[in-house]
Amino acid sequence: MSIPPTELKRLFARSGNRCAFTECRRLLIVDASPGQPPVTLGDVAHIVAASPAGPRGDAFMAPADRNRYENLILLCNIHHQRIDAEPATFTPERLRGIKEDHERWVEQRLAAGVQDEPAVPVHRDDHLYSTLLPVARMPVYVHYAPSRFKTEPEVQARLGPLRGREMTPFILREEQVFAFQDLRSKGNPFGEVISGKPERYRIVDWLDDPDRFLWLVALLNRSLNKLTGRRGLHLDKDHHRYYFPMTESGEPRYETYRPLNASQATRAVVWQPVRKQTGEPRKHWYHRAVAMRFTRIGAEDWCLSIRPELRVTSDGVKPLESHAIGPRVTRKKSRLFNYDLLNEVQFWRDFLSGSSTRIVFPFGRSAQRIVVLTDLMHGTVNWPGIPDEHSMPFRNVSYVDDLFSWAEAELPESGEELEEIHVGRRRKMTASSAEVIRFPVRPDKEAGRIEVDHLSEPFLLFAEGDCTSTRSQESTGTALVPTAPPCTPRVSASGSSAPPSSRRRRGRGLSATRWASAATKPTARSRASRRTAASSRHSASATGGTRRSARPRWLAW
Repeated sequence: MSIPPTELKRLFARSGNRCAFTECRRLLIVDASPGQPPVTLGDVAHIVAASPAGPRGDAFMAPADRNRYENLILLCNIHHQRIDAEPATFTPERLRGIKEDHERWVEQRLAAGVQDEPAVPVHRDDHLYSTLLPVARMPVYVHYAPSRFKTEPEVQARLGPLRGREMTPFILREEQVFAFQDLRSKGNPFGEVISGKPERYRIVDWLDDPDRFLWLVALLNRSLNKLTGRRGLHLDKDHHRYYFPMTESGEPRYETYRPLNASQATRAVVWQPVRKQTGEPRKHWYHRAVAMRFTRIGAEDWCLSIRPELRVTSDGVKPLESHAIGPRVTRKKSRLFNYDLLNEVQFWRDFLSGSSTRIVFPFGRSAQRIVVLTDLMHGTVNWPGIPDEHSMPFRNVSYVDDLFSWAEAELPESGEELEEIHVGRRRKMTASSAEVIRFPVRPDKEAGRIEVDHLSEPFLLFAEGDCTSTRSQESTGTALVPTAPPCTPRVSASGSSAPPSSRRRRGRGLSATRWASAATKPTARSRASRRTAASSRHSASATGGTRRSARPRWLAW
């Protein structure tokens, strides 16, 4: 199929009758001797070849789009031959960048007139996404006890059975086992490997100690071993990364995930590349891999860094020699531009989280866990921008969370240890329908949240029994500590105690203290209390001391 004349006119007009190759800019149609037709010194070249067998022809593009202006570039004969002879160097992305730079140069020269002054680039606001995932929750304590064994393999071999989905990362330092599990709890997996009385440190006390901080980082990163192991990844100890192993000898492996702009897609995670000209398999295999690490980015702020990588093997198992790996991986990574790299990060955050809003690391029945949000950390920058083909938007920026998936990740399960907090003292409690957590609270209208003694995090506050409104005096409230709900819970006009999104799912039977999901018939006093609270714009704190059998009601703060 030939190139339409309208596409040729557009290409020659935008290219200014000059070669688009960097620093060449040779005239492509020049006058000949008198009486002779003009001489054409240039060619209309395809960025992605018109035929799949041509240079760069294996790139994904519909046949109808291969003869359009967007896939054409105007070059002199010399540089046309050069780009076709070096397709690995002159990739489609690089050629589009060369074309865009040249057309911008032509436009600037025509607009500048005789002075030939470069045009001022137009700045715009862009979102820049990082390869970092924010950590929303960290364990509070590191528990430790004397070890019965001298080496970590011996400890690992004698761990007891796991309870539910719990993970058991640990380190052995100074003949003591350090873990996030509560070593004091009955039936914990470390019961047979420790001796003596278990103790614990607060993590905040380790942050300023150089040695203990390294212990903490090691313990956090070993949690990643547990997560990736459950997802079927193997650890490459030499390069500190996790990779997909070959599951069937000599066969590629595929995984399904949610890509940037679609609901579902399948991609190869273990594959054998082939030669473009002959289709013959090459003598090595690629395995998608990822390097991850917990990093402290603030006084008490952490993130999880994700770095997509590749592992190269000779037969799907045995790694290639180092000198043979470098050129292959460098060649692949050199073709990863903005959108491609973003897609790699999207694959890993989706795979590791199971298309969820969070990656949760549970450590036994204690309330300790790591919760990593799957929203990429990002910022806004004002700059000239990047080429449009590399700045395509994507719609799967954030995954949708519902009330119950949030509760499963953030709130302790029945039987987990909580803490009852009073001014100046604490004591443990167990989450059940008959027990609550109470502490003094201070309403803070200006700050837009409730101030709690000993706590500074946002948290879910709900009241038990009847409620009254007060601005000045300290009161007692009931809460699950600490957390931040995905939506603002409110008492509806009909008196239902659960938000509309949860009314359809009341049958799950969550306990009253874990989540207030059942409706309560409002009393006359509670109706008056809500009217009072509405008149004061919900600036009150909840009063306690009501009967223990009452179900919690929602309050809007």
